[in-house]
Amino acid sequence: MSAASIVTFIGIAIAVAVIALYLIAIAWTLYRVYFNLGTVIVGVKSICKQVEPVPKYVGIILNDVMAIDQAAQQLLAWGGDEEDMVVDPRIARMTLELQSVDDDEEVAGTQPGSASFRQRWATEHATPGV
Repeated sequence: MSAASIVTFIGIAIAVAVIALYLIAIAWTLYRVYFNLGTVIVGVKSICKQVEPVPKYVGIILNDVMAIDQAAQQLLAWGGDEEDMVVDPRIARMTLELQSVDDDEEVAGTQPGSASFRQRWATEHATPGV
């Protein structure tokens, strides 16, 4: 074997080693990115789980505000003509329906404020080994 072929093999071995090191560095970087993305996904899912009841409560608050507005209009119209009085049975019906849903969830223990919900949440999110 001539000296030129040995130098060529050594050059090829060095090139292969350098490319292998770059590929290992890229694989390690991708692994860290994968781990960080997994952490972010878990965080986003837990935030989504925590804000699930928000739309229901926004509806309850909206109905309460509408009832307050109706009561304020009635107070302003007090002493006025009968046609000035505002009567909206939808507000009372919606409030009763939402209250019944709220009560059912509280009895079932699915409402975030209930003791069984807190207990179930604590067992589901308990850190093993701690």
